[in-house]
Amino acid sequence: MEIKKISEKTWELIKELSRPKRAKWFFLKETVSKESVLSLLDQIFAAEEPAILPEMFLWAFSADEEIGQRAAKKIHGMVKKFSGNELLSLDKYFRQRSVYLPEPPIQWYHLEPKDLERLFKFKEEKISLFGLSSFHPNGYLREKGLIYLGREDSPKVLPFLLIRLNDWVPEIRRTADELLRYRLNPSLISDFVDQVEIVDSLKKCRRKDDSSFFEVFFKTLNCPEGIKALFAKFEDSNARVRRGSFKLGLEITSILPDVEKKCLSSKDPVIRSWGFQSIPPSGFDLATLESLTRDSFVPIRRKAIRLLAKSFPEKYEGIYEKALFDRSKSIREDALYNLNKIGVKDVSGKYRIHIVKNILNSELPAILGLGETGEQADCELLIQFAKDFRARVRKVALFSISKLNFSKHEKLFWTALVDRLPSISRTAARILSQKRGVLQAVILLKIFSTVELEHVRKNVLKLVLFLSKWEKLEALLTLLNSDEEKFKVTAKEGIRLWMLGFNKESRELSETQRHRIDKLLANPSNKVGKGDLEKILFFLPPPKKP
Repeated sequence: MEIKKISEKTWELIKELSRPKRAKWFFLKETVSKESVLSLLDQIFAAEEPAILPEMFLWAFSADEEIGQRAAKKIHGMVKKFSGNELLSLDKYFRQRSVYLPEPPIQWYHLEPKDLERLFKFKEEKISLFGLSSFHPNGYLREKGLIYLGREDSPKVLPFLLIRLNDWVPEIRRTADELLRYRLNPSLISDFVDQVEIVDSLKKCRRKDDSSFFEVFFKTLNCPEGIKALFAKFEDSNARVRRGSFKLGLEITSILPDVEKKCLSSKDPVIRSWGFQSIPPSGFDLATLESLTRDSFVPIRRKAIRLLAKSFPEKYEGIYEKALFDRSKSIREDALYNLNKIGVKDVSGKYRIHIVKNILNSELPAILGLGETGEQADCELLIQFAKDFRARVRKVALFSISKLNFSKHEKLFWTALVDRLPSISRTAARILSQKRGVLQAVILLKIFSTVELEHVRKNVLKLVLFLSKWEKLEALLTLLNSDEEKFKVTAKEGIRLWMLGFNKESRELSETQRHRIDKLLANPSNKVGKGDLEKILFFLPPPKKP
């Protein structure tokens, strides 16, 4: 997660609370009323922008009890909602802050370790405040914040302690390690499992001297409480938590012998893939592999098909013949390659048979497969599907016909471009964009002016960007006179892109084109901005002398 910048509206509110840089505790010299300060605090925190925390942290130190309590509660209310991943991002954001930023003065950098003692007056809020202080760029202050966190008997301190286990200062890492080891026992292990996002992050970017913590952690995890807590995280709604817990489980398969099977039964495709990779080839039976060849995740299906063919060579040809009708192009190509290796040549014939016989659940891959392996004459077999009432069938038929014999059936794609179904029009536009030689500004502009369907006009605008250099400029200048503002905006952006890519294509401007472009630019009603007009005139070559 990336911490977004403070919005302009929130910055204006923060500026109202800004004080002179010379004042160490700026809130001791109030320049606005107490009621105004409380109101501004409420408005600033109502935006729920994490980036405000460095700016607002010191308001918890206010000499006014009510202001300090209000700020502390607001900060705590925001921090306690953060997930482990969000706290990691916040720690990174705090470290990236700089006193040289062109923003209101940040008194956060004037904080000293001894000042943290003033936070003990708060109740549960002090955990969040000490936690944020452990993100401070001052190492002494980070360490003091950790020590104060260590005095709190609450599982809420764990995420802050774990984050500092990866601190760049060795002394702070050792302090965090000591405080964490003190809490590593079976009665609290479930609280550590709750922080699996941070634990997983630590394992990805582990420092060289923190491996001993993980040794103790995994030993402590081997207890009924730890295993129960880890199993509960396998079903967590947060993908990061779910994946992190499965990673931990796969590292301790001696404790959780069935974790690979749980991976394979997960709804998360990434976790299923991990489970598949962690099981040795000899650990699969025929039924399991066949079920994996039907997995919704393409990498799993592809690996399962290969392993099935390798493990059961007597079924090799039948396995890859079945794979020819997979919905994934990469799997169909893999099957074609492996069948060619054993001398199976007439693959397109298999696709024709399935199309003619209309074999159940193989229609779409058969159409796509025939487009990949067939001949020009096969277009006659596919034309019927290009007129099917089902959009998904029409789309794959259009793709296959475009690969086999586009030139003979070009009219079919122009007709599909103006189709009332957006998906069909979009498919036709995608195919036509790959056949730039057939695109002409006259045709595109005619479609744009005669067809009122919005999705068609959007696709025509996209195709205009694939025209040749000067045709594109002429078409864009014409489209700038469109009555609809949204199309004008797209046309203006197209002109900007045309100027940026001017030198990418060397094409001579004909006198006829020059005359038409000059006429469009000279039109008093043209919508070209003054700055863009000057640039276009600069790019235009001088007229040829008679």
